[in-house]
Amino acid sequence: MHRTELSRLPAILVGPPMPIRFTLTMIVWVLVFAGTPRSANAQLPSLGLRALSQTFFRPGASYEVDVRDSIDGQEIDRLHFSDQGIKSALVRPATESPADTSVTEPSYGKFNVALDKAVADGCYQSRISGRFGESNPRGVVVDERVVWVDQFPNSAAQPLPVELNQIYAGRVPATTRSYAVFKTVAGQTYRLRLISHAVDSKLIGSVTVYDREGQVLANRFGGLDVDTELTFGTDADDLVTIKFGDALYRGGDLFSCGLLITDQSMSSWIDDFHHRQVNSIGITPLMDRPVSPVSTEPYQVPFVVDGAFNSSDELDSHLAYFPKGTPLTVDVISERIGQPTDVRVTIYQQTAPEGQAPVWKPIANADDRANVGDAVVRLISKDPQLRFVPPTDGVYKIVVFDQDNGQALGSEQRYRLIVQNEQDDFELLAYSVTPCKDLNFARPQGIYLPRGGAQTIRVFALRTGKNVPIRLTVRDLPEGIHCQPAWIASNQSTADLILTADVSANALTTSLNIEGWCEVAGQTLSKPARLATIATDADSHQPQPTFRQCDQLSITVGELDQCPVSIKASEPSTLTIPKGGKGQAILKIVRGEGNQSSIILRAKGLPPGVKVADLAIAGDKDEGTWPIEVTDKATPGTYTFWGQAETKVKFATNPQALDRVKAKHQKLKQMLESATEATRAGLQKQVEDSEKQVQAVAKQVAAKDVALYAPSSLITVVVE
Repeated sequence: MHRTELSRLPAILVGPPMPIRFTLTMIVWVLVFAGTPRSANAQLPSLGLRALSQTFFRPGASYEVDVRDSIDGQEIDRLHFSDQGIKSALVRPATESPADTSVTEPSYGKFNVALDKAVADGCYQSRISGRFGESNPRGVVVDERVVWVDQFPNSAAQPLPVELNQIYAGRVPATTRSYAVFKTVAGQTYRLRLISHAVDSKLIGSVTVYDREGQVLANRFGGLDVDTELTFGTDADDLVTIKFGDALYRGGDLFSCGLLITDQSMSSWIDDFHHRQVNSIGITPLMDRPVSPVSTEPYQVPFVVDGAFNSSDELDSHLAYFPKGTPLTVDVISERIGQPTDVRVTIYQQTAPEGQAPVWKPIANADDRANVGDAVVRLISKDPQLRFVPPTDGVYKIVVFDQDNGQALGSEQRYRLIVQNEQDDFELLAYSVTPCKDLNFARPQGIYLPRGGAQTIRVFALRTGKNVPIRLTVRDLPEGIHCQPAWIASNQSTADLILTADVSANALTTSLNIEGWCEVAGQTLSKPARLATIATDADSHQPQPTFRQCDQLSITVGELDQCPVSIKASEPSTLTIPKGGKGQAILKIVRGEGNQSSIILRAKGLPPGVKVADLAIAGDKDEGTWPIEVTDKATPGTYTFWGQAETKVKFATNPQALDRVKAKHQKLKQMLESATEATRAGLQKQVEDSEKQVQAVAKQVAAKDVALYAPSSLITVVVE
């Protein structure tokens, strides 16, 4: 792996794909929500990582890193990274009883992190593990240019001196701005980047650059999904001031960033940036084709052209020769790779009216791509994609235009135009669904599967060409873990997989291998799903969660817990129902000891034309009959759906913690019985403190009422 400039970081750790222009209107809209914080849905625990104390590292260096913000973060005992050259060890404090270390707990959530010198510059994933399995990933940056700043100065009178090609990394303070100074050379153009989304920061960057006289040289707002970038320069050597921070004056552990100034060209930014962006799915391998040289002659299909908008009213024209009747895909990639653009593409045909000069007539155009997604994942883009069938052989003109002229625009906005023959193809994206009534409450978390429990994985499909059915499977699951195949029918773009664990399943953590299969022109086409994670949850300033791609989805089967309720469709789970007909699914309920709560079951993933009403199951019933109606408007095909059960259960989050503190208390009492006069007073104090700890932990771990949202197993319906 070669050295990666931070100005060209891979987008695997960059936020969601839809750039949001941060205008005054947005500021007012966000502030309206500032006083309306959201409440969390109660649910069984699942470990989530929101923030580490350090997110930028230098190869060969060592750090002490704390877990600063987590969900269900009991007993976090491991911090691990996607590169084996980044190692960590749990901090263990010196014991007050040197003769017996069993009475001292380790410092959960605190780690010593050491990086090998050979760790390459770039973006990596970090995860924590603890009582409730493995967490979601968070992004970290490793670069030999990192300079960690414990506290960015918030005074213009005492700014941070910064130099070219250094990354000054830290957390911005709340309610204020931070200041830095930089020496410029006359006539040199500089590029400033506030790196934030590579480390999953919630920062909405704001940067202003002033000259020595206090005149504004450049300023820029970032967005919820893109780093803040700008270019600036001076006519004479100068000492410029850089004012930066969060646009909403937020700060702290969730708002880390790295300030980088370079004098490098932006010409190669596109090569590394597009590949792992969430909305890059659906882009065909032609993205890896060499860029076509600039030419005044018509391009031949297939071709790739890179261009740039240097003004808000610029129209870029490209000539191409198209054969009659051959379906083509015309795709523009710009907003999906972090550019503040809203591109529109129009195709013109040359006509020659009798006795008149040839004219160009518009015959096709495209604006935004169609939306695929749910309340969390929105695979929508302002980049256009057009299916075009040329009516005649000849030369056509493709005009590319940026409709956005907002304040987020830089000196140039780049794009890539891709034209190729249409292909029957698909791409998949999968993420773990948070069990809750409202997906807007989705949060960053791992996948924790108690024995007897179930979890939902949602899979989205982006197709080109024919909309053929796609069969979804999970490969190589260990013994005791199961997942029925699911179908994304030809008239659907999403389906859900349900992972279940046997009550007797062994404790383990494993990565999921999700694949899709379809038949195209007599050939079987299979593809692995790309994987995504929720990067940040909603709050009073951000009404929806954000998401990004990740390297893997891991699932943990718990050693200590069993799910209080499970729902499974009895055999046969595949039902054949004709259009206009009716059927029913029989559901079996397995309840934990003492659970007698009623259950409401709501159908999820229903196809058009299939109706399934909510089903109520009384607390003293262990079976339910679920009527299914297939209307005349249903499309024949194979479909899968499931039911989300809502019920109340009793659940103790960590009773083992009480066992440990009781054992510690008993051990100290035994030590006190044989203590000498010199150690008796100290041990007596420890016994008294441990007794108070036992009482406190007993209250913390006592079973509580929890709203449980549990998925049933899949139900397959074949509509004839």
